[in-house]
Amino acid sequence: MEFIIVVLALIGAYAIWNFFFKPNIFDKLTLLALGVWKAQYAQASFFTKTGMASALIVQAVSVSEKLGSGVTLKEFRAMMAAEKVEVNRFVCEWFDLMESELSEYFHDGEADQIPAAVVFGMALLNASNPMRFRQVMADPDLMGLQQSETNSRSIL
Repeated sequence: MEFIIVVLALIGAYAIWNFFFKPNIFDKLTLLALGVWKAQYAQASFFTKTGMASALIVQAVSVSEKLGSGVTLKEFRAMMAAEKVEVNRFVCEWFDLMESELSEYFHDGEADQIPAAVVFGMALLNASNPMRFRQVMADPDLMGLQQSETNSRSIL
């Protein structure tokens, strides 16, 4: 009897971990090239689009935070909730804005070859910390520097 309880507890713990902490399919889609992501987004149903947009926003904010934007995911979510922003509309508006804002840094079609979360994260970095964005674009090696500084501070 005790063995059955232990087995059921382990199965329950795994199910909870799998549901809450394992990346879902929408998180994995953010690793697709931006052009592929856009094509899948355009063909998706409303609920799938909402999941894809939400995952893209979360992953992009994480990327921009690691690059030094100074905006955390918690702060970004609070801002979106305060302004009652719809995620699908937000993503579509940012795609239009990204093309004009990032056009001087990327050649035609080049951004479509980069993972969607990275391009979107770069656009958020540009919006929240333009000086840091210019530093990163001038020296792409700085992209790894900010993350390693953050990791070393968290260890101390």
